Amino acid sequence: MTAAAGDAAPVIAFRPVAAAEAALARLPAAERALLPPAATARRRLEFAAGRTAARAAVDRLLRDPGACAAVLRDAAAGTAQPVALDARGARLPAYVSITHTEGVAAAAAFHAPVGLDLVRVEALDGAFHREAFWPEELRAFERALGEPQAGFAACAAFGAKEAVVKWLGTGLTVPLRAVRLSIRAPAPPERLGGLRARRFALALEGPVRAALRAWIGAAGPYLLVAVTADAPAEPLRSA
Repeated sequence: MTAAAGDAAPVIAFRPVAAAEAALARLPAAERALLPPAATARRRLEFAAGRTAARAAVDRLLRDPGACAAVLRDAAAGTAQPVALDARGARLPAYVSITHTEGVAAAAAFHAPVGLDLVRVEALDGAFHREAFWPEELRAFERALGEPQAGFAACAAFGAKEAVVKWLGTGLTVPLRAVRLSIRAPAPPERLGGLRARRFALALEGPVRAALRAWIGAAGPYLLVAVTADAPAEPLRSA
C-alpha cells in the first residue's frame, strides 16, 4: 500500500457502544476470538462497536460498501494493529485504528498507517502532566491550539501521544514521556469524520523520528486526534 497525497485525511466513522449488541452477534468467530474470555459485557460491546466503525470507515475509504468483512490483528507484523480483510480473508488496501471512550467508538481508515484517539476534555492533574509530558511539549500545544478551555491543550497532547503509539504499532508499551512531540501552527480548518478539525504538523522526536500530520477536532466534551505520515519512522541515531 502506498501513502496517500499529503493533503488527504483519514476517513473516520463513529458508532454508539450501547447499540452494539446485535453487531457483536454478527462478528465472525475469528474476530470474537480476539476478546479475552474474562471480558466484561461493556468491553464486548466496545469491541463490537469499534469493529463496526472500522468496517464503515474502510468501506467509505475504498468506496466499496461491504468490502470489509473482518478486522483482525496483523500477526505478521507482531503488533496489535488492526488489519482489514475481505470475505476471502485477503488483506484490503487500508490501514485501521480504533478507539472508544464513554459509550462512543470511533475508527479511522487510511491508505497509510494511521493512529486515532478519542478523549474527554477535562483538567489533568499535575502528577499526570509530569508523568506524560515534557514542559516544552505542553507549552507548544498551548501556543499552537490557542484554546482557552481548561485542559484542552493537555488532552490534545495526550490524545496525540496515544494516536502516535497506535500509528507506531507499539501501543502503550512505550511510556508516554518517551514519545516526544513538537507541534506547529495549523492549516485552515477542514472536516474530519463530520467534525470541524484543524490539521497540524507534528514532529516525533522519540522513541523514533518522524514527520507527522495530525488532525485535532472537538465535538461537545470529546476531542478526536488522528495521526498519519507520508514516510515511515526513522530510528534515532546517537551522536
